[in-house]
Amino acid sequence: MSDVKFGKINFLVRDAQAAFNYARETLGADEVFQPQETPIGEVAQVDLHGLLMEFIQPPSGSRMDKMIDKRGEGIDSIGFATDDVTGVAAAIEAKGGQFAQPADSGLATTAWLHPKNPLSLSIELFTSGATEE
Repeated sequence: MSDVKFGKINFLVRDAQAAFNYARETLGADEVFQPQETPIGEVAQVDLHGLLMEFIQPPSGSRMDKMIDKRGEGIDSIGFATDDVTGVAAAIEAKGGQFAQPADSGLATTAWLHPKNPLSLSIELFTSGATEE
């Protein structure tokens, strides 16, 4: 299996700008990129002493927005970087892992391990060097 390294923690938030500002101004995080519109909503990233934090403000009424309604804001998933998303995903699938969004679904740089697993956690695999979904 290709090298896999811890990459980031993804947070679902109601206000990406407020989360971004708090992380920078209160916690002393460095800006990676300011809130910007993406296909999954408004997204921002900061580096907090080597910990990459991604804040995702989903569109109103979206599946992720409904998750905030149900569970509240906070950690949504953790991400791992690799040079071979497809290969790592295939190795995990061969061992019984199930993906909510497989690596071969058209997003070659990202795959999502389904959160209905013994860890109850969504795990993202993304291409090394990628900074957004």
